[in-house]
Amino acid sequence: MRITPEHVRKASLLVIVASTLLLLWFLVMQLASGGLDTKPYEHPNVPGFNNAMLWFELVNSPEELARVLGPAEDPEGRRIRSSLDIVNYLDFVFMGLYTLLNAAFFVYWHVLNVFRARPFFSRPWLFYAGMLLLPVMLFGDVMETRELLRLSALTDPAAATGLFALQLWTRLKWAALAIACLHIGLSVASYSGRTGWLVLALGYTSAGMLILISIAFEPSRPLIEPASGLMSLAWLGNLVHAIVRFRRPQSA
Repeated sequence: MRITPEHVRKASLLVIVASTLLLLWFLVMQLASGGLDTKPYEHPNVPGFNNAMLWFELVNSPEELARVLGPAEDPEGRRIRSSLDIVNYLDFVFMGLYTLLNAAFFVYWHVLNVFRARPFFSRPWLFYAGMLLLPVMLFGDVMETRELLRLSALTDPAAATGLFALQLWTRLKWAALAIACLHIGLSVASYSGRTGWLVLALGYTSAGMLILISIAFEPSRPLIEPASGLMSLAWLGNLVHAIVRFRRPQSA
């Protein structure tokens, strides 16, 4: 199939629409929960988390879970649980939207690589390989969020059981997101050549590598915080790129 500037324009519009929906829902989550930067009950802490949700996702023991959530009867513990629960319920929509956004990214960079006749990332099998990550990240996030809601309802988190399920689904979700970042980053590099947009490729690949390190090595778990921030910046950079290409599809 021959790719035309009109195909580039449509792929760009897909990224713009998906990004807008995600940003709007992110704002809803911020307003409803009082902010997504809720700190853990024990702060500062070892291993060094600043974000309660990200530590919650990566806890490795019931003792750590208690340090994240605090006592159920404590006002601060109740506030933390309430904030995290709101985010987790709203996350069932958010996870669908970020999966849609990643799908848009895969389509977008495939179209651009085909349009420029790049020899590697214009291959259909690489595009389909990227798309296979989408149900993995979505399923992992659904199962992870179910576990998070179960654990936050416990009156005694220090006596929690079944943490293996949370650890499994969390790592499945983050691994899929990390591989998606690496895939998209390499697609960006393939398309961009020696241009300033290589910074976007670097952002994606750096985020992917940091995520993999954070979920693979226990002492490195707090790296998930800068990694998730870097991934978000890469998504915003991708939106800017799509807006530019939407306005000038013929120069893609």
